[in-house]
Amino acid sequence: MTGTAMSRWLGEEFRRKRVKARMKPEAAAQELEWSLDKLHALEHGELVTQDVDIIEYLLLFRTPRAELRRFVLLARECHDDDLWLQHFDADSVDRFRTTLREEARATGITGYGPMLVPGPLRTSAYSRALCGLDQPRHDPPTGAVFYLDENVPRRMVGGPEVMRDQVAHLLACPVTIRLVPAACTVVCEEEFTFLDNADRRPVVHVPLLVADLFLERPDHVDAYRRLIADLDKAAWDVDTSRTHLETVALRNPVSIR
Repeated sequence: MTGTAMSRWLGEEFRRKRVKARMKPEAAAQELEWSLDKLHALEHGELVTQDVDIIEYLLLFRTPRAELRRFVLLARECHDDDLWLQHFDADSVDRFRTTLREEARATGITGYGPMLVPGPLRTSAYSRALCGLDQPRHDPPTGAVFYLDENVPRRMVGGPEVMRDQVAHLLACPVTIRLVPAACTVVCEEEFTFLDNADRRPVVHVPLLVADLFLERPDHVDAYRRLIADLDKAAWDVDTSRTHLETVALRNPVSIR
């Protein structure tokens, strides 16, 4: 079993408690009278477990009662919920942890930015201008494809210097970037990242202002597959897109609002 985005996040939260307590996996498994495989599965979000296992694990690390109850309720939901809205503190870099983990396990990434540069392609300065935080990122896997509205490279974020560096970064990124003409009839107003993975259970990540939405239900995933197919038909080819980016790079970015 491979779990869901939510169960993997919950497993990471469990693992962080053990690491904070400076307890090795072998010692924790011995205290709980579990096998190492069971402990590993719980801490990686791969185990559908009973409440008593969650309680035993958390009590081992002196988890407060209110937090323990919250984790138990979350654990009941996480393997059956194919739609997860993860709220976060807007001023905390921890908001990126789940997204980074899901991107790191992806074998293929397809992203779309209708208004802004998608998260995996942002420079640190561009990210700070948007949310006041230096957004950590992984290099996208080989073969990653990103569709951007043609005005995204010219839409002013953080000032001309930030945009010059951001456009230069787009040109240097070892990914496929295709621009979607502004007159395109494909309608999608939200940024999204489609994450393929080895377990053949894709995750669609939709970043929101104060939360991240993770979709895994097959009909939701298929809707985004169809959207990607439409974007593929509407977007300029790679060479035309690169020529447009190079033209923007040669000029001072034009402010589009």
